[in-house]
Amino acid sequence: MVVLSGRMMSRRLMGKASFAEIKDASGRMQIYINRDEICPEEDKNFYNEVFKKLLDIGDIIGVEGTVFKTKVGEISVSVKKLSLLSKSLRPLPVVKTDADGNIHDAFSDAELRYRQRYVDLIVNDDVKDTFIKRTKITNSIRQFFNERGYLEVETPILQPIPGGAAARPFVTHHNALNIPLYLRIANELYLKRLIVGGFDAVYEFAKDFRNEGMDKTHNPEFTVMELYVAYKDYRWMMGMTEQLLERVAVDSKGGTEVTVGDEKINFKAPYPRVPILEAIKIHTGFDVSEMDEIGLRGVCDKLNIPTDETMGIGKLIDEIFGEKCEHHYIQPTFITDYPKEMSPLTKTHRDNPRLTERFELMVNGKELANAYSELNDPIDQKERFQSQLALAEKGDDEAMFIDADFIRALEYGMPPTSGIGIGIDRLEKAVHSLKGKGRITETNIADTLKQVRRALIAADVNFKIAKQFTETVKEKAIGQKVLTSLQPGQLLIKIVRDELANLMGGSAADVNLDGSPAVILMSGLQGSGKTTFSGKLAKYLQDKKNRSVLLVGCDVYRPAALDQLEVLAQQIGASVYLERNNQDPVSIAKNAVAYAKKNQKNTVIIDTAGRLAVDEVLMKEIANIHKAVTPSETFFVVDAMTGQDAVNTAKAFHDLLNFDGVVLTKLDGDTRGGAAISIKSVVNKPIKFVGTGEKMDALDVFHPDRMADRILGMGDVVSLVEKAQEQYDEQQAKKVQKRIAKNQFGFDDFLQQIQQIKKMGNLKDLMGMIPGAGKMMKGVEIDDDAFKGVEAMIQSMTPKERRNPKIINASRKKRITQGSDGKKTAATIKQEITKEVLSLKKNGQKTPHLAAIIVGDNGASRTYVNAKVKACEAVGFDSTLVELPLEISQKQLLEKITELNTDKKIDGFIVQLPLPKHIDEQEVLMAVAPEKDVDGFHPVNVGKMALELPAFLPATPYGILELLERYDISTAGKEVVVIGRSHIVGRPMSILMSQKHSVGNATVTLLHSRSEHIQHFTKRADIVIVALGKPHFLTADMVKEGVVVVDVGITRVDDPSKKSGFKLLGDVDYETVSKKASHITPVPGGVGPMTIAMLLKNTLRARKTFL
Repeated sequence: MVVLSGRMMSRRLMGKASFAEIKDASGRMQIYINRDEICPEEDKNFYNEVFKKLLDIGDIIGVEGTVFKTKVGEISVSVKKLSLLSKSLRPLPVVKTDADGNIHDAFSDAELRYRQRYVDLIVNDDVKDTFIKRTKITNSIRQFFNERGYLEVETPILQPIPGGAAARPFVTHHNALNIPLYLRIANELYLKRLIVGGFDAVYEFAKDFRNEGMDKTHNPEFTVMELYVAYKDYRWMMGMTEQLLERVAVDSKGGTEVTVGDEKINFKAPYPRVPILEAIKIHTGFDVSEMDEIGLRGVCDKLNIPTDETMGIGKLIDEIFGEKCEHHYIQPTFITDYPKEMSPLTKTHRDNPRLTERFELMVNGKELANAYSELNDPIDQKERFQSQLALAEKGDDEAMFIDADFIRALEYGMPPTSGIGIGIDRLEKAVHSLKGKGRITETNIADTLKQVRRALIAADVNFKIAKQFTETVKEKAIGQKVLTSLQPGQLLIKIVRDELANLMGGSAADVNLDGSPAVILMSGLQGSGKTTFSGKLAKYLQDKKNRSVLLVGCDVYRPAALDQLEVLAQQIGASVYLERNNQDPVSIAKNAVAYAKKNQKNTVIIDTAGRLAVDEVLMKEIANIHKAVTPSETFFVVDAMTGQDAVNTAKAFHDLLNFDGVVLTKLDGDTRGGAAISIKSVVNKPIKFVGTGEKMDALDVFHPDRMADRILGMGDVVSLVEKAQEQYDEQQAKKVQKRIAKNQFGFDDFLQQIQQIKKMGNLKDLMGMIPGAGKMMKGVEIDDDAFKGVEAMIQSMTPKERRNPKIINASRKKRITQGSDGKKTAATIKQEITKEVLSLKKNGQKTPHLAAIIVGDNGASRTYVNAKVKACEAVGFDSTLVELPLEISQKQLLEKITELNTDKKIDGFIVQLPLPKHIDEQEVLMAVAPEKDVDGFHPVNVGKMALELPAFLPATPYGILELLERYDISTAGKEVVVIGRSHIVGRPMSILMSQKHSVGNATVTLLHSRSEHIQHFTKRADIVIVALGKPHFLTADMVKEGVVVVDVGITRVDDPSKKSGFKLLGDVDYETVSKKASHITPVPGGVGPMTIAMLLKNTLRARKTFL
């Protein structure tokens, strides 16, 4: 008798007996449950009700039983007693199998997998190996150091000065001390203080944080091991590093050779030593050893390496090595003797005063470790810190801070010391062996197909079908192996692909459109997507089959269903038939068919009601409709995410209606749809269509062979070509071809190409159709708005620039690259503010401080205020949120404003509007001190603005001015029309545009909702600024070619096709106006982000007391 416990990962119910699989930290075990064994008495409810109906995949159970072997030789436990230990309230993700037979969980979103690592660990056994491997590596390093008597220590994570590396820190605030603190970027300086204090060797496994970019090899939070040993130098450290890594490889992998991707890497000592300047000469042909900054910039230009004015000699050499040399060093190699400008904490080289005694260990084309002979001369150290300060003033936000206390420590004397930092995350990847498979044996085939079968079952394919499928594949694979010289892996993939296609129907089945009119009847449960599919099918038949379609609403129980069908019909330009006051769906259907005949509609699509489950009323109703209209095609619509219950539902519908085909909706990936495969096998009816997204054109004819290719990661080139052909305009293509031949291909042509690609559908689905790309993009989310930045830049060009790109010089490029997207410009402004804040902090000056008052709990107001608080944190400001109750009196609110007015810590503050009705907003705004009114609403600031005196400008108009200036848009002498007369945007905008400034000197016309003949003014305007709050008010026929358009309005409009239920529209019809405009701001993402950015800029100006 054995006792086991674990999480139930799969289950196969077979009447009185069932199999299940449980999993714990040590592995998996199959268990066999016989009803009469666990329920020996007459009461069988524990098996029939609890085990079969109440237990779910993911539940943690305990079992007692005896061990036996099944007929196929699998060790299993025959259960005598079963107990529920813990209930899983959330369903586990479904798993899938790739072409190699490896199981992967359905967590395709990489961010979600990392956020919910506990789920990832449950469904993906390989993830657990990462944790185990990492522990082996750190244990091996600790043991190596401890054997040598080195001391493990801990150093501060929160630091008053972020030192030890050239990196941009994360900034936080200590409320009790009211001082800024920084998350540790390196633990180097604290460890070296311990060497000063008398320890001979110290090490630490530390979490470091760097507020820089992110990619596959750089994470803002990472683990590093740093070691410092007294009376040693960097040459000794190279030998010690070779011993350490050889030991780690043996301890964690059993040998010194590992395979990473396609590369075999050997950690056996010794490793080559290559000076960095020699490496650059070898791989670029340039000798940079004697070059100054100007010479290095010239080399970078010749090598097409981008630079900027903040880069000094060290950064330029680092860029050259990183771009042109680093990737060549696959085997462990020490890159040594770095220039002094690159190594501010390193001892000067004993043979060359321009160099330092430093090395980086490169493995697989990436830096794995960084080590020095440590600088212990306090005078030299102080000079290098000061040179770093010069770089910071030049704009380098990664330059080191001056740590006066560390210099003081060195003045007490630090012995000659060598130090090294090893990235644990990179070391883990470097020793992780990814072994490929050799020739497949019968055993390997059986093992692989067992995983395939599990994946199919987990994807809700019926157990018998999955078993039959894998047995057929195994039989064919072993039988053909003798007859062919193909590689076994290729052969197995081909057989799996062919059998999978056969399992799903073999070939595509077309829709039957016989009849006059052809009647298509929808059936299925509530929530399966019948109404949306009805709209998609109508669009498909109109566009692809040239049919005249009538949509019919027969769901009389859900008024929203009729509304949805009406909206969908409007979107696709189809006719719709509704009888809102008729509660008899049968008569509605008959009337609709008669209406179609009378109005020359040759296709009728009937959307019927669904239920949460099959019931007698539903089945009788759908049967009566079927009998009344005699459809030429009846579809059973099923949600791709549904479980095996869908099979039973399908059988019930089929027995009653004998439907003609299955429609699979919500197929957002190839990991789902197992239930539909089972439906195909059980009812022997083809899958005819699949819905692949929210848009009305996200509908595909189901091709079993193509779907099999996509499931196996082999792409679907045929469907990709078909989608391209749908958007192909032969005449336009010939014109483009001629322009290419004459070297006249312009950005208008390029923009048109982008728009055609976008019309082809969801970008991730398109990538999945490219052979090999699906596997590469696994876990990668592709934003459907990915092209927007490129489109924005093209639309930032003048028509002349689009037609003739050769005229785009440096100043034009600067304007264009800022795009019309306010997000990018706002981000640039925030970066500029951040640099100024860091400069203030480095010089010991006070951090800018913004306060916000919010009264009550208005959701929109709170969202806006929270965005401002987050923006403050992002740029390094201090911020205070004053939350006051809804019932606060006006007197109490004014007292709080007076308190902020006199608080010297607060540089500026805002009062979030709207305020409760019992409070006078005008009096409140008047109470804000003008010198702290960073919203720019106080009459003093408004008056100063009108008189062209220094003042806080309202944030939105200020943002528009900034956009115009950064786009390099000329306004002097231009005709500007401002539509809207609010005190916040319209009126101040009209004043500012007429003033004598670099953005201004324009002839301004202010219009509003009561103005007549608006088109007369907008037609002649060079610049139109719209802040009216009316969606799509400004249309293409109201503006001239080359106009500049600034869209301030934003309105929420209901849209049932969106997950949110709404979409955001601006005051400008972007799609049509953008074709005529030289510049246009989008909504959202245009003016909106600029408002918060300029509020921050006002606060910074308040800090500098410019008034």
